[in-house]
Amino acid sequence: MDALVTCLASSLSSELAVRQQAETSLEQRAYPVNDPQGAYGVELARVFADHAVSLPLRQAAGIALKKYVYERWSIYFDEYLRQATAANAMGDAGAVPEDAKHTMHLLLLEALGDAERKIRLLAAQLLSIVGSCDFPDQFPELLPVLRDYLLAYRANDVRAADRVHGAMKFLSDFVQVELDENQLLEIAQQFIPPLQQILADDSVSVSAHTKARCVLVFRQCLTSLHTVRETYAQTVDEAVAHYLPPWLDALHTLLDPAFYAQADWREARTWEVLGLRREIVRTLGVASRFRKHFASAASALMVSCIANLEQLAPLFAQVELAAEPVYDEPSTPDGDADVACGIPGVATALFNLFAETLETRALRSLLVDGGTGGEGTATGAFAHLVRLLTVYAQITREDEELFSDDPSAFVDEDDEESMLVTLRTSATDFLDQLLDTYPLPLLRILGGVARAVEHTPSMGDAPNADGVIPWKWREALLMLLGNTHNLIEEVLDTAPGDDHTLRPLDVVQTIAVPSMAPGTPSFLRGRSFVFVSQYISLLDDAFRHSVFAEAMQVLHASDAEAPLHVKLSAVRAVRNLAQLTDALPVDDARAIVRELGPLLLHAHGSPLVLVIDAVDAALDAPFTEADAPVLVDVGRAALQTWRTHASDPQVEISLAALLESLVRRAGPGAAEVVRLGVETAAQALYDDPQGTGLGASAAAMARALLAAAPAPLLEGSVAPLLAAAAHYLVHVDDVEAAQSLVFCLTLLFQKRPEDVLAWHDHGMPALEVVLRIVQRQLQSDDEAVVGMPFGVLLVTLFLQASANASTASALVGVMPGLVHALATKLVVASSSDCIMATLFPLQYLFAQHTDEVVRLLSVTNAGEGDALRAVVGKWLEHAELTIGHAVTNLHLLALARLYTQWPVSLDTLMVKGDVRAVPADVIVTRSKARSAELYDTIPARVKVAQLLLHDFQTQADERSHAADLAAAVDLGAAAEDADGWEDDEEANAADAERDARRLAFLDDLGALGLDMEDDGDDDPPYMAPIVSLPGFAPIASLDRVATLAEALRHTPADVAERLTPEQRTAWQAAQNYTPT
Repeated sequence: MDALVTCLASSLSSELAVRQQAETSLEQRAYPVNDPQGAYGVELARVFADHAVSLPLRQAAGIALKKYVYERWSIYFDEYLRQATAANAMGDAGAVPEDAKHTMHLLLLEALGDAERKIRLLAAQLLSIVGSCDFPDQFPELLPVLRDYLLAYRANDVRAADRVHGAMKFLSDFVQVELDENQLLEIAQQFIPPLQQILADDSVSVSAHTKARCVLVFRQCLTSLHTVRETYAQTVDEAVAHYLPPWLDALHTLLDPAFYAQADWREARTWEVLGLRREIVRTLGVASRFRKHFASAASALMVSCIANLEQLAPLFAQVELAAEPVYDEPSTPDGDADVACGIPGVATALFNLFAETLETRALRSLLVDGGTGGEGTATGAFAHLVRLLTVYAQITREDEELFSDDPSAFVDEDDEESMLVTLRTSATDFLDQLLDTYPLPLLRILGGVARAVEHTPSMGDAPNADGVIPWKWREALLMLLGNTHNLIEEVLDTAPGDDHTLRPLDVVQTIAVPSMAPGTPSFLRGRSFVFVSQYISLLDDAFRHSVFAEAMQVLHASDAEAPLHVKLSAVRAVRNLAQLTDALPVDDARAIVRELGPLLLHAHGSPLVLVIDAVDAALDAPFTEADAPVLVDVGRAALQTWRTHASDPQVEISLAALLESLVRRAGPGAAEVVRLGVETAAQALYDDPQGTGLGASAAAMARALLAAAPAPLLEGSVAPLLAAAAHYLVHVDDVEAAQSLVFCLTLLFQKRPEDVLAWHDHGMPALEVVLRIVQRQLQSDDEAVVGMPFGVLLVTLFLQASANASTASALVGVMPGLVHALATKLVVASSSDCIMATLFPLQYLFAQHTDEVVRLLSVTNAGEGDALRAVVGKWLEHAELTIGHAVTNLHLLALARLYTQWPVSLDTLMVKGDVRAVPADVIVTRSKARSAELYDTIPARVKVAQLLLHDFQTQADERSHAADLAAAVDLGAAAEDADGWEDDEEANAADAERDARRLAFLDDLGALGLDMEDDGDDDPPYMAPIVSLPGFAPIASLDRVATLAEALRHTPADVAERLTPEQRTAWQAAQNYTPT
């Protein structure tokens, strides 16, 4: 062991050569050829557990042991034998023998109760790793030792605190690993009772963070039980009924709100209680999912949670709001970051709990009296909760510092798409849910809160007796009401309420507008601008323009008069004004473009995105030719900004939208912006020969420009973009760029086909260049290159080239090779997107040139046999992959044409039919379930007939029952709205079934273009260029029922004989079908 200790010491040396030599020696000692019996691992574990060894060396041993476990322990780990295999040092051994593992188990358990905290933490991590694959079968001693450790505090053990801490650290790590049901149930049965005893212990040996881990473990057990409740319904119900009630009682006791006033916040250990309370609240959220068992304790727990918010508020004001905190929050002990928590964390957890339980009977009865659903009279508790919501939404001292130093953080807080989670965003989300659940009762409360805020006198930056700083309270109210303005306006439009109901216009006039004046605290001033702009629809034109003028004036103020966050708020207000005003006056639009356009070159991150969005929002105004120079300058600035931010997806997306707005309506300067954009994108493609990401960003920008620009604007842009795209696609392998550039080629074929076909690349005709690109894509090993945009490009090429005599002739000459390449790729394709992409052009050829494509496929091979049989077999195997109206139309038309012109060579082709019935007494494993043996094999023509019949019946039924389905959805919605809320599992199941029926109705209607939740256009975006082509119109407008009926009339007798009775009925209906 001395030699190992010496080597470990050398691995910590400050001399690089010494350290590297030691690390290499440690790595080589772990190879199976040098350590067949696991002695090296045991030796590492002994050093790690030895109290006589210094702490740094013990830690080094633990880290080396962790690497050893991953490399040598089990095939369960991805790193298993990876280094040994690479070094050709396997020998005859592999995994560590069981006796060596057993010795290491015991040593690690010993280290788990070590006096050194850092050793305990590392031991817990190591035990969690090995336990994930050894427990319970190869690690039977784990649970008994852990139980002894957990009960050590009851035996007057001097090491009780260390052992309890180590055991709980391990358990909290271990239960978050994905344990199977057997492991979970064993953990639950053996540890939930002693964990509850630890929770109830008042001795100093059990810290609040350790108790928090007890709660965390219990919550994970509850979560896992909830996950498997349907599989093990009775077992889960019995376990929850047994354990949950006493735990809820214990948690309720630990949530005593009186604690906050009595606690000594100068003591570091006191702050650990906040972490415990957050874990309790989080656990109550999981427990509430078991509604039947949670219901009896729910009311008392919710009352206690509101009381916790109330009692915590003074401490929140003293520590988080005040300019100088009354108490300093201590640093988090090592290894406790997962359970440590500050005041905002507790409040956030409480708001999240209320949101999770908002529609339970317990919380409804606490918040609302009388009525049903969201109606009724708000209670005092509801009013108190809403007021607390505004208290905790105040901007904290830390927020002020962050927002002053980081403009992006300030902008992101109000971004609806931001994933930022803070106390303020949680408060906003909860208010949004309250508005959705109890709209009118809430608005009446908010009206009272607004009046209270308005009349609260300003007292500087010191919290008042209510735990608020008046200017911060105003800012919080404006933030909450502003960020939920859409829902508030929607509620007030449908139910105006009474004199007590919130009036946003009153808030604008009495709180927000006065706070826009200079001298107001800067965060309140900025918030006021944003708030007024969010309710701009309530203001008359004169008022709106005065707000706009004042916001623009702020942009010119000095930094002393208006700090950056105030100016960003003004930009956000300008953006909102432009977006929410039905017809922005052109003079205001000109001012936005003129003032904000130049800022594109100077802003960064989220503020840049905000500026881009503000300029974009102004571009709907009716500009004139006199504005062209300014608009071109904006386009030029946008392109320069793109080049310096090409690696920022958020900026890239916003800039693409801005460029689209500049060119979409072919307005002033649009042609020049297109020219500049194409020129910039083409140059970037040449500048990225290694595929570093610049080319992909350039291709995406070009795609956005081409998609938005009307065809006349692209005059003169085809040649430079084609040359750059062709060069890139032929020389650079970049999947993302290739997908965008393929779409660009499709758009050029759609909008400027003559220019494309007339272009030559160093004497090579455009058609030949494009086909060279196609060939390279098909030969790529990366199937992602051949996605549906690729298939759409080919069909667009077929359509547009066929309209030109010379190119049509050239296309005929290369068609055999192209068809062969498509068939070859299809046969080996495994991803659904690649299969669809190669099938799509082949389906077009089957639909429009059936005989010719059958002939071409019949005289060539794909894979190991005849290409025709291979293509049709793969097609029928993946017939369900069709997505979108136009793609489905082409699929059905191609199948119908193939069916009516069936080649004799396919008569012997056999494909998968229906799933074969499995006897009830046969156990089907997952492997068997994936086996082809579960399918009957049927002739291909029978399979085609079945597919056509299924679609014929589906389409015919949808036509005849569309009105009935629509009526059924309306009735279902009315019935659901008439129901009051229910609060048990049976009611939830009924709700889920009802929702499933409604979704099924909506899906059925959507297939008919009667989708009640979108505009009915179910074609993916990549289909847009081809759907608009005249040559594709007959396919896009295909009468599916008539086409299928006509094809099914050609069903031969031997196929009809193999139809089921249901299929034969549909076939008869097809024979009798008459188009209307």
